[in-house]
Amino acid sequence: MARRAGTRPLSVPQQQATSGPPGTLSVVLRGGAWSVLQQITPLLISLALTPFTIHKLGPDRYGLFVLVNTVVAFLGSFDGGIGQSAGRYFSVYAGADDKAATTRLLCSLMPVLAGLGLLIFAGAYVLAPYLMGALGLPRLLRPDGVYLLRIAAILLTLGFLRGIFNSVLIARQRFALTSNLYIAVYFVYAAMLWYALRSGGGLRAIGLVFVAQGALSTLVIAPAASRYLQRSAVGFVPWFELRQFLSYAWRAQMVGVASLVNLQADALITGAILPVRFVGIYGAGGNLANQLRNVPINALGPIQTVLARIYGREGQAAALLEFERLQRVWVRGSSAWCSAAVGALYFGVSSWLGADYRLSGVVAVVLTIGNTVNLYTGTLTILCQVLGRPGIEARYGFISMALNLGLTVPLALAAGLIGVISATALAQIIGSLLLLRIVRRRLHVPVSSFLSHMPWMAMVATVGVVVGLESTIRAIVPNGALGLVVCAVPGAIGVAFFAAVDVGPTRLWRTVRGASDGLCEDVVLDSGVSQRGREALMRTANGVDHERGDHDHDRQGGPGPAQVTGRQPREALPDNSRLDELIDRAEEGGSG
Repeated sequence: MARRAGTRPLSVPQQQATSGPPGTLSVVLRGGAWSVLQQITPLLISLALTPFTIHKLGPDRYGLFVLVNTVVAFLGSFDGGIGQSAGRYFSVYAGADDKAATTRLLCSLMPVLAGLGLLIFAGAYVLAPYLMGALGLPRLLRPDGVYLLRIAAILLTLGFLRGIFNSVLIARQRFALTSNLYIAVYFVYAAMLWYALRSGGGLRAIGLVFVAQGALSTLVIAPAASRYLQRSAVGFVPWFELRQFLSYAWRAQMVGVASLVNLQADALITGAILPVRFVGIYGAGGNLANQLRNVPINALGPIQTVLARIYGREGQAAALLEFERLQRVWVRGSSAWCSAAVGALYFGVSSWLGADYRLSGVVAVVLTIGNTVNLYTGTLTILCQVLGRPGIEARYGFISMALNLGLTVPLALAAGLIGVISATALAQIIGSLLLLRIVRRRLHVPVSSFLSHMPWMAMVATVGVVVGLESTIRAIVPNGALGLVVCAVPGAIGVAFFAAVDVGPTRLWRTVRGASDGLCEDVVLDSGVSQRGREALMRTANGVDHERGDHDHDRQGGPGPAQVTGRQPREALPDNSRLDELIDRAEEGGSG
């Protein structure tokens, strides 16, 4: 691809390596565990503070408090895709230990995010009075609403800036540090919130607490990330490189938009076509299904970090090999979690909400079936991001959105709420299969199907075991939230049963022990590749970039593997080549 004079692609120095990345499984498990802890701790604190907050503010002011939090959470995902894309680039740079490239990109993104925050603040400052009026707030609450909405714009700016510093730490696999810092700041926020409410400060004082939390979080994260920056490299990347990055980021943002539409469309269509009570029935089951889906998703961040670091350190061939290994363990882990959930959800929701909401249990089960296949694509979409092709994921996102909208309306008219959830699950399954086809056609790399890693027999057996246990204890399960907790016990037993059946007790114990020691156990991650085979593969396939020329970069708007790593492809594998065939040839060559 022709480039402008005086410019160069975003690049990192390439380091040669022949040994496998140590502790891959340990990194993923520990990173996922810290992410879960970071997700759960604020939730528990919020549950404890909610009754006190409602009592002190009253229903109307508490509703306004929740509304502002929702606005911040919603608009926080619209950063132009910069946060997600920065994580990918920083991880690639971390793989090559290139602090200079990390510093230049971070310095270039800070003014962009600050400018975006300034635009949001200007819009919020001008439009806030009109928005509060449009929402129908009582006149006495409108001044507080205007004040909080303007505060929300400041919080967004701080959040954008904090996010890129946090991405630097995540790229260096400092999961424990980022989680501990976040949790510590959240405890401080909870204490400040309690004091403000107890002192009768009202919503104005809560707004100041919000700003203090955002500023404190940023001031804590930024110095921690500075050790991975280089003072002598402070400066900006050339405009061409920044435009290249923003093009990549924009496609990542489109993926987020499509996902957001998919999450909200079902509830809106249900409310438009069916009686309003079905929205509540859908919401109860759908929210629980999505919460369960989010638990394994916490491991995708560490997986992206691992793959991107290997890509930056060893090149595309090594990243593809590690992808195959991680995809296998990801599919099996997701299968264990979702199979147990499918068996337990109907019983859990029925005990939690009562007989009138049994249909919510059906909603949760059907959506979880669709979520299972959709989760399988997690590592595949990460591969597209790591290899610099977010346009593929964006295409997949909009195809899934079109399928969901196109199927939901006719099936809702024909079968009511069952039609709505069936359309969503079907759209997820079809979209996931289409993504695999798109990746194989457009990425020009040998990618195995996630369906080939599905342990069908173990999944069916797990569902049967969980359903049997739930049916046995159903007569003694209490009602309410405690009933939901009790019904989770057979689900946990189901996960253990799946692991024992699919992996085997001895291999499972070796894996758990190896992960706790920081090792990467081949008994689980192995996709038919021995260490000798891996080394042979690196010798025979080192430098192979499965890229059909730089015209793909022009088409997708993001840097290709050769551009990001600073390496040029020596050869390209045929379209129909398979990674396992390459591995077999490498092992045969390595035996000599």
